[in-house]
Amino acid sequence: MSARCYGNVVKCLALLDDIGIRGTFFVQGYVAEQRPEVVRLISSQGHEIASHGRSHRPVYAMTEKEFESELRTSKSRLEDISGQEVCAFRAPNFSIRNDTSWAFSVLAECGFTIDSSMFPVRMGRYGNPGHSLGPSRVGPENAIRELPVSILALGSSRIPVGGGGYARLLPYSFLKWSLTRINSEGRPFVFYCHPYEFAPDEWKDIPEKVPAKVRIRHGWGRRKHLQKLRKFLLQGPFGTVSNALDQMDGL
Repeated sequence: MSARCYGNVVKCLALLDDIGIRGTFFVQGYVAEQRPEVVRLISSQGHEIASHGRSHRPVYAMTEKEFESELRTSKSRLEDISGQEVCAFRAPNFSIRNDTSWAFSVLAECGFTIDSSMFPVRMGRYGNPGHSLGPSRVGPENAIRELPVSILALGSSRIPVGGGGYARLLPYSFLKWSLTRINSEGRPFVFYCHPYEFAPDEWKDIPEKVPAKVRIRHGWGRRKHLQKLRKFLLQGPFGTVSNALDQMDGL
């Protein structure tokens, strides 16, 4: 984990502290191994620590044994550092797809009770177009509580609004309207960010040549990201993944 990434996490924490929000941080096991102080910092400020695997390999690129090894390693490391029980998981690149649904059984075997990997619309490398837009129970004996990233349903269309490049490019007014619409349907709005989104001038600090495709995908909208995010979060209330699910009847 680079010093630049660590600094971006600090910026995110400062924003959340200023607004008074406690969120869920899905942390890679590799990051915990290289920079345990960032996990301690997140935890010390009252945020929920969750697993993002160890190596950031997508689930569909691993065998069940490899996935289990990554889960157990990351969970153990994060719990040792933070002192928290780690019960939530989000797959890198939302890579629990219909063809990797076996992952839920492995999650349950490893002691996870919450997942937030579902992306209920087809988006090329990932997506679960047939999945429920709202929280549900999945896996063996419905042992896993699933909280999908927010998708707005407009007629027969499903529009990603829950974070990343989608939220950076969408107008703030549309995001705000989407929040109201999704909440009115009885669904919590699930929003996510990456550390790099808090560094609008990152390209100046990278000596290597970055392909134009990567610059476009990861760069558009960054300059106004922090300002837009602050306005959006003030529309709250927002909280952790666990709290959102605990407030849902039947989950």
